[in-house]
Amino acid sequence: MVEPDPQLDYRRRPQAARRRRGALAVGAVVVLLALTGCGNDDGAVPPDDAQHSGVTGSAAPGGSPASGEAAESPRPATVENIAASAGVLQAAQLGLDRSAVASGEDLARLRDGLPDAMDGVVVAPSSCQQPLRQLNWSPVMLGEESARTDFAAEGAPMTGTVEVARIVDRGALDAYYGTVRTLLEDCPQVMLNVQKPTGEDTTTPASGPLSFAAPDVERDVDSAVFWSRFPHDADLKQQSVVLVEEAGDYVAMVSFAGPAGVEDERTTRVAEAVMDATIRELTAQQEN
Repeated sequence: MVEPDPQLDYRRRPQAARRRRGALAVGAVVVLLALTGCGNDDGAVPPDDAQHSGVTGSAAPGGSPASGEAAESPRPATVENIAASAGVLQAAQLGLDRSAVASGEDLARLRDGLPDAMDGVVVAPSSCQQPLRQLNWSPVMLGEESARTDFAAEGAPMTGTVEVARIVDRGALDAYYGTVRTLLEDCPQVMLNVQKPTGEDTTTPASGPLSFAAPDVERDVDSAVFWSRFPHDADLKQQSVVLVEEAGDYVAMVSFAGPAGVEDERTTRVAEAVMDATIRELTAQQEN
């Protein structure tokens, strides 16, 4: 049983009608913008502004992914869409009933490539710079047979994301697994030296820790990582937990990210519950 997290305001409510807006809320793998850019007041950033960008980005507090008013267009009944919807339904049953579905255009922009989140960032030790850059990946990049939805509770300090994709590039997926292992084993804590925005055209040097750890996961996932950066800087602090699990020809990623609260093990339990619903549906769809 998944216990409610008071910080996420998990109250059982009917699932709200899903809506999308032009700029999806932050979520997913690492959810951060480059440190040379500015955060966003409501946590919304366009997909091509590196929603899955490296862990070096500026803080973007989790907002309500479904704050737009435009009605969502029906999605094709593909395996990936159905499985992602099952995960989002589980999240809604836990009170995270605000969601934003990535359109085909959004997904195409993500697949086209993301900005280099390490631009202008100095990492110590320098041997960890390349693995950090390689973390800038998510299942959507595997190909067109992919789906993504961001979700949150209204007013919650963090945003969740579920992604599902057909595994058409085993090498890319295995490379991600290897990157996570490298960060956990060889780069459990690094120092980031960045230029922190202080105004429209001004920056100031800032440095702070970025740490990686294996979260306490009860589910047998294929990859799991928790990271936290700049914990003592109100503008730059961010945390994320990311789970990845395969089912047949598909892979799912479930993540939470926000400035605080992600380190609570109850957040991981919720991520596992969303993953369980997603994987169950993926399995059922492939058996049909």
